[in-house]
Amino acid sequence: MRAFHRDSISVALLLFLVAAPLSAQIVVDTFAGGRVRSGVPAQAVALSQVFGMAWDASGALVFCDRSANLIRRVRFDGIIESIAGTGETGFSGDGGPALSAALNSPGNPKFDSKGSLYFADNYNLRIRRVDAHGVITSVAGDGIALQTGMDLEGPALARSIGSIADLAVDSGGNVYFIETGRNQIRRATAGGGIEVFGTVTQPTLLAMDDSDNLYVTEGAYAGAIAIAGSIQYIPASPSQVQVRLVTRTAARISQKLGWRGR
Repeated sequence: MRAFHRDSISVALLLFLVAAPLSAQIVVDTFAGGRVRSGVPAQAVALSQVFGMAWDASGALVFCDRSANLIRRVRFDGIIESIAGTGETGFSGDGGPALSAALNSPGNPKFDSKGSLYFADNYNLRIRRVDAHGVITSVAGDGIALQTGMDLEGPALARSIGSIADLAVDSGGNVYFIETGRNQIRRATAGGGIEVFGTVTQPTLLAMDDSDNLYVTEGAYAGAIAIAGSIQYIPASPSQVQVRLVTRTAARISQKLGWRGR
């Protein structure tokens, strides 16, 4: 299984990278004053608003610097670099280098098995992908806010999506996502379509294991999903929250993981 347990410690690791008393030879870039500067000691790193983290195939930490409209990566040598976004607010760049693309509040980064990075371009109301060559494209959303009565299925780039709460990607490049305030899981297929995959109650988080099993938390106060040979739930506050397995057969919701928070 994928080491999803690392997601649950990513915040602590990032804080360690920034705040721990590192030796002077470890340096990073920092976003400040509207530009990225190099050669700054780790203790001087300034971030705007981290919204979602993931690990790439090399083990480097990737995160969305939401208010800065950047996606950034912390390498093993202690260097932080931007991998998508110009830092300007907007929508542009599809089909070109991700570093030349304008983003608007990126979040929820997830990698597929080929090394492509998927993320929610939230205020652009799209899901976008940066492939292993650094080229960015939109995979779902038409830029129009989802309203009651709109078609939920059809061509992925001709259908509206709402504010993304979380997303997950399977080995085939299909993107599963949940939208804030909606009790559905939708899927943007690798073939360019979008469909309703399943119905749940107050979905908050998604995770995918290496067997393409999709896990979802139900409940308003879900904390995190950790997948490391077994399922754990880390509650953010006392609540009736349930971790459930979405089977691939007929998109049924299984009760196999009926663990409820205290």
